[in-house]
Amino acid sequence: MNTSSTLSLCMIVKDEESMLSRCLKSAGDYADEIIIVDTGSTDQTVEIARKFGARVYHHPWENDFAKHRNQAISYATCDWILMIDADEELMAGSGNILKKAINKNNIDSIVITNISTFNNGRSEAWNRQTRIFKNLPYISYSDIVHEQLTGINNSKYYPIFFYHRGYDLKKEVTEKKHIRNISLIKEQIKRDPNNYFFHLNLAVTYSIHLEYEKAVEHGITALCLAREQKIAGDNVLWIYYIISSAYLKLDDLDNAEKYATEGANLSQEHLDSRFILMVVSHRKKDWKRLAQVSTELLELFSLLDTSPEKFNSRLIHMTNEEWRVHIALGDMYLHKQRKTEAEQSFKNAESMAANLSECEQIIGDCYRSLGMVQQAEDHYRASMADKSDNSRAIWGLALVKKSQNAFEEYKDLIDSIDVKGINNHDIIFEKGLIALKGGDYSDATAHFNRAIELKPDSFHSYQNLGLSYKGSGDFPNAISSNIKALELRPESTDVRINLGHILYEIGEFDHAKMLIESILEIDSDHVDIQLLLCDILLTNNNMKECVHQCDSILKNLDIPFGLEVTDPSDLADLFILISQTLAGRGNTTLSKMASSIAHRLDPEIKGDKIILSGTHIEH
Repeated sequence: MNTSSTLSLCMIVKDEESMLSRCLKSAGDYADEIIIVDTGSTDQTVEIARKFGARVYHHPWENDFAKHRNQAISYATCDWILMIDADEELMAGSGNILKKAINKNNIDSIVITNISTFNNGRSEAWNRQTRIFKNLPYISYSDIVHEQLTGINNSKYYPIFFYHRGYDLKKEVTEKKHIRNISLIKEQIKRDPNNYFFHLNLAVTYSIHLEYEKAVEHGITALCLAREQKIAGDNVLWIYYIISSAYLKLDDLDNAEKYATEGANLSQEHLDSRFILMVVSHRKKDWKRLAQVSTELLELFSLLDTSPEKFNSRLIHMTNEEWRVHIALGDMYLHKQRKTEAEQSFKNAESMAANLSECEQIIGDCYRSLGMVQQAEDHYRASMADKSDNSRAIWGLALVKKSQNAFEEYKDLIDSIDVKGINNHDIIFEKGLIALKGGDYSDATAHFNRAIELKPDSFHSYQNLGLSYKGSGDFPNAISSNIKALELRPESTDVRINLGHILYEIGEFDHAKMLIESILEIDSDHVDIQLLLCDILLTNNNMKECVHQCDSILKNLDIPFGLEVTDPSDLADLFILISQTLAGRGNTTLSKMASSIAHRLDPEIKGDKIILSGTHIEH
């Protein structure tokens, strides 16, 4: 007489009251018993578990996931084990497949597909994992974190799907998990420094935490160790993806392309590597490569949709990103002036995108980059219809208005962006510029400092931060910000000029003079700092050099002149001539500077005095 195999649902938990009910509702009915090891919950986790009929065992947390999973297994009495986490759930329809699968006698374990959602549920990654296995004494878990099942010999894949929602948690929860996982992985590496898989896990954890330089470092270490140990298979493909995607985030397109190409060459079905190549080709505007890679990608997406069991790759990160391929193709067609094909590609993207607002915004960017402002505006406004996520669309529309010289609309749009939680450097920087132009130096300083956090090598952020500090009278920070800008661009004349003005304002006349003279040696066509130098020279009673600089200013402004300078009042007349010329050209700031110098030379001089031009200056 044949009897059905029985199933123990096993879990380890700690403070999972927000997710546990959904998990047990999805899978509990298919299990003959529920075994839960609680490692120190202080919320309602245990009470919730018992409502579902679970047997709960208490063990203090020992920084060892494998140990606690093995504890849960040790209490199981059924033929098979289903290992699931509280932030996961069994997809509807998978339970019946599971019950049939465990009645197969020729296997000892079952591979399922774990779908991890992130980006607020709009993105997915598929990971094949062995989560169902026979309750045999030699099958157990190893490794303190990212634990691995050992002792299995004969696995089979079934279309059983878990949903994993552990990447869309509150920031403080995510940060706590990151710190815990980093600590545990580093402990693993300390014990076994040549284990490539531990370095891979560290690279993955850094990548999830957006620390891409560290992800590259440990990814390359993992790859080197895997090569030395002649490791092959899915984990190696995963390494290539982690390295290439991190380089892509760092905007290092050449290295992203290099490692993605190596990954793609290892497997014709490695969708993730080809996706990176598609993005790189798009950014480089390599249309021939883009067309080729996109064709391969669309075939793989079709296969994933119709026959997921045929994929050899254990982990696929870009499972629902097909719409981005169509956007890239649409942009390619726009550049080739094939408008009908572009519009069709964009429609394909719109029909597939889980995040339609983001899709419309990116299409708007494609049109804006080619100066097709009306089409861009239409798509930006379609994106903005989603009130929950429209900052980048507002930003794009603001740039359209800026290109049309509609500055009031541009400013209103930028002002409407709530930067709380925004991690877009360009938006934060633009908010800083508007605040700076409006004289709100405190707000400008805050925005530029935030922009620098997001992009530490941003020359323009440091340059404008210096102006903001100067405007608020914080000269020490103004100087240090300009010095940092100079470290990033030593050739910048503008920053040197800013520093010259600051040094002048704080009374460091000798240092200001040396800096200004060094600028003028490289480029003498700077009337603003020439006037500043004249002011410094007069402060030092150096009339002769002041006359020489006045001569240079007149030449730079193409002012014909014919006055002989014999005393300060003659020189004052020349500065009035310079002031009037600058005022006539609309430069009121420099006009006032020249007028101020004239009054220093001759306090009795009239500001409206008319100077007749001649042909030369004598001194």
